[in-house]
Amino acid sequence: NIQEKSYTYTNYTFFFFFGVYVCEFRYTYRSYSKPLPMVFKKKKKGREIPSELGDEEKKQLYKQVFDILAPQINKINGLMVFHDQMVKCFTKNLRMLVYPLEKKEPLWRDHMVALNKLLDRMTILDALKDMKGQVKNDFAFYKRAFSFVRNILPNATDLMSEITGIHNFLNDPTRPYHIILFHMKEDIRQVPHKEELFAALMYQALSDLNGHTYLSPVEKHGLYRCLLACMYLVDDSECNVFKGGKFIPIKEVRNILRKVPYITIYLDCTTRTELMLQLCEHYSNSMESDWNSKKNAMFYNLVNWRVRIQEEYTSFAADFVTLLQELRCVNSDEQIPLPLLQRTYEVMLQGIKHVGDWTCHVQEQVVFKANNPIDASKYATFGGKGGKAEVYEQITRYNYENELKYAMVEIIGLIKGLSNLILENESFVRPVLARYVHEQLQEFAHNTLLHPLYRSHKKKRGPQRHVAEDTSGHCRLL
Repeated sequence: NIQEKSYTYTNYTFFFFFGVYVCEFRYTYRSYSKPLPMVFKKKKKGREIPSELGDEEKKQLYKQVFDILAPQINKINGLMVFHDQMVKCFTKNLRMLVYPLEKKEPLWRDHMVALNKLLDRMTILDALKDMKGQVKNDFAFYKRAFSFVRNILPNATDLMSEITGIHNFLNDPTRPYHIILFHMKEDIRQVPHKEELFAALMYQALSDLNGHTYLSPVEKHGLYRCLLACMYLVDDSECNVFKGGKFIPIKEVRNILRKVPYITIYLDCTTRTELMLQLCEHYSNSMESDWNSKKNAMFYNLVNWRVRIQEEYTSFAADFVTLLQELRCVNSDEQIPLPLLQRTYEVMLQGIKHVGDWTCHVQEQVVFKANNPIDASKYATFGGKGGKAEVYEQITRYNYENELKYAMVEIIGLIKGLSNLILENESFVRPVLARYVHEQLQEFAHNTLLHPLYRSHKKKRGPQRHVAEDTSGHCRLL
């Protein structure tokens, strides 16, 4: 049903963009309880004794603490509710692929891309929940204050049930880590053809990686996270994802992930691929060599990418300057031909992809060095003196060879140079790109939609015809 798919896609869009906000909130969350006063004080021996406060003074202090922490705990409660809604949204969208799969119809590519993005967003939330410990500390402080002031609160019963739910979300004894992905796995357990559906999602992620449809490092790392999440969700007592079986492209996935031992989660938060694989039921330590390549250091080393990036920069700069010259040669009273419009779009797209690729190589090099500091003997040889700066010096100061430093400086310079080249000509190229988008929309409205509009009118399919007519009308107005 076209209308149902349109509604579901809109619903996904809301969850995805609101998920971006939730990830930012979770990443930037800082402890509110740390600067608050404590009712208890410690002696030198570490034994806690009550402070010299009366009962009324303690209640007043706890009430102030409760009022300060309540808005932050409400945000955590919102995160819990939001994760539950995201799980339901993902399951509903996944079930929509069952019917075309059973009818052996082609699956909607945009729908699968949307599912992969939603799954990636939930993987980020799941990881950030476990990486940041300030929330649990604030919640413990909040519970303690609530126990003292519950008698004077009018909605104590509702707050108690809310506190119980948040406690199970943050500190579930049966599932202390990765509870969001665990809830998703439980929710999709009864989905028919689950193995085939996740195999389709994995094929889509592999296609996007191999076809270079991503633009930024965030999108590329999101595809890696999506592959790992799909492996965890499909691996259960009925399906051993590491054997692949009839549907799972395990060899292709292994060839991709074995070159990526470290995956960026969000900004500077990273994790090891091996830790994500260990969540799967059928993973064993004997598989470590199959999922880890010995050439990772060479793959991450920017020195090995230096010549290729230089050649790409030179080639793109020549193509871009030639394109600008061709566009300037077109008279102002003439219309730019469609082939030149298309070439402008392709060249600009390639330039943005180059910037994203080179930035990704720099980020991956930094992440690799951060997870592989120099050992103590080399640190002492380079003149390390220990102290507070020891960790920084082992990871950054003494961990980069001179040749690598030169390569990194040059590549960063090429990234900035290419970005400035594009931005300086943005005002000239923008109208050309807008014209190309307009032409493509008109082609879609007048030709591509013509056949489905004719078929829906002939077969008297009202909903499909209305959707096609509305889409065509909106495209003509643009």
